[in-house]
Amino acid sequence: MIDPNIFLQRMSLLASRFQRPVDAHVFAGYKIILDQQLTLEQFEKSVLAVFAADTFFPSPERMIDAGLGDMAASAQAQWCEMLAAAGADRRSQIDQFARAAIGELGGTSVVRSLSDHHHLLRVRSEFVAAYTRHARAARQPLAQALPMGAA
Repeated sequence: MIDPNIFLQRMSLLASRFQRPVDAHVFAGYKIILDQQLTLEQFEKSVLAVFAADTFFPSPERMIDAGLGDMAASAQAQWCEMLAAAGADRRSQIDQFARAAIGELGGTSVVRSLSDHHHLLRVRSEFVAAYTRHARAARQPLAQALPMGAA
């Protein structure tokens, strides 16, 4: 659970950074969503990443992605592991999302049959998209409704 005082301070900092007035109902909605997905440490990491790199006020999903780590970077690392393992004729040590993603694309034979640079780029792009979908789907579903806004 994210400490309410720290949450308010950090979200106010983001609202100021992006020159975006945010009312209490919106902050409450963010708090509900982020509490279910991030620890305090992950929330702090998210705020720092968003503050440093983003140009618009972040959505809750963007903050979750920043707090949990860059899924595209994780997917790229898993892709590189698969290519290295295929080149060395050994079994790759990939995570569950990479296994699901490569399975969706037709299995490891797809990696072994890459014929040219354009094919490699296309399959890598499809792998990163599939990996991201599987990683997002594994997140805990939101269990609490958002607050009702002022009429």
